[in-house]
Amino acid sequence: DGSDASIKILTKLKIVFSIQLPNIPRLYIRKQLLDKKHVLMTLIKFKGKRKIVIGSCCFRIFEPNQFIELIFFAICTTTQGFGYGTYLMSFLKDFANSMKIKYIVTCADNYAITFFLKQGFSRILTNPVSIWFRHIREYEEIELMECMIGSKNSHFFSHLSHILQRSLFIEKFQRLLKS
Repeated sequence: DGSDASIKILTKLKIVFSIQLPNIPRLYIRKQLLDKKHVLMTLIKFKGKRKIVIGSCCFRIFEPNQFIELIFFAICTTTQGFGYGTYLMSFLKDFANSMKIKYIVTCADNYAITFFLKQGFSRILTNPVSIWFRHIREYEEIELMECMIGSKNSHFFSHLSHILQRSLFIEKFQRLLKS
């Protein structure tokens, strides 16, 4: 929208993606973030009036072909391990499901493969190559991965349910330790 707040967040996103994805040129990151065909989904923590970017994903929707190209996905180093990546991915999957998208396709480097496998992505592409061919740019030293969408269950709400169950368990466990 061009507002000062949006420009500040875009600048922070460029920094997050540049740090977390060091093999990708900064100019390319900037170009993708500013491309109006791309969508940004960002986790922001509010600390008073300050907005702290926790992580984000940048993607492009190919509605006629029913797939999303996940271009960037990154969580700040200081907030990794707290479930923010899973939370963001669950939200992206629910968004894709609401848009009647069948696949999310991404290029994963060696550092990201394990994360994407944990999120339900596969190294084996089941969708026809003709769907994504000429739409997705492949890079050296990456692996093309896909996640099939279409579950009737909400990924986002099932993840929230898991977090609530975990926090209830921790709370009960702490009570047991105190008694």
